Amino acid sequence: MGEVALLPQEFLHTEVGLEQMAYAIIALGEDTRVVMEATGRYHEPIAAALHEYGIYVCVLNPLYIKQSGGGSIRKVKSDKADAMKIAKYGLDNWVDLREYTPMDTVRQQLKLCSRQYDLYMKTVVERFLVDLLILSHLVLLHVPNRKKQHCLGNQIMRNIQQVHANRTEKEKFY
Repeated sequence: MGEVALLPQEFLHTEVGLEQMAYAIIALGEDTRVVMEATGRYHEPIAAALHEYGIYVCVLNPLYIKQSGGGSIRKVKSDKADAMKIAKYGLDNWVDLREYTPMDTVRQQLKLCSRQYDLYMKTVVERFLVDLLILSHLVLLHVPNRKKQHCLGNQIMRNIQQVHANRTEKEKFY
């Protein structure tokens, strides 16, 4: 269905470098597609720049490429090997590739706010657990009977574990 037309090479991650990359891809012809892995937020400027030049861009979840096997039994890990795996995936799935559309500003801001909120909540819960441990230690110091200390300590630990378990359950949904 197609062939790898441009061997892996490096371009600077600057406006000039992205422009050079775009012109190199455009020179390959009209039916050229760029297939890349989603890499957190690092792929966004590249995908958006190429899209602005009218180049068909497809951004894939790295799991798709990993699950496809990439045509090799060995676990070779290098940028060139990864690029060839991504290219092979693109060729094998040429018809089913979905074109990239840049994220609008509102969606970018919502994603950023969501990440900040998650980090904030993680910090709050961790502080709460530390405070709870300190408080429980202070309570245990003031219980005169060793047996009562042990029972109360076990109850406090079960409560802390429950708080942590509930937190872990909530994180599964994010």
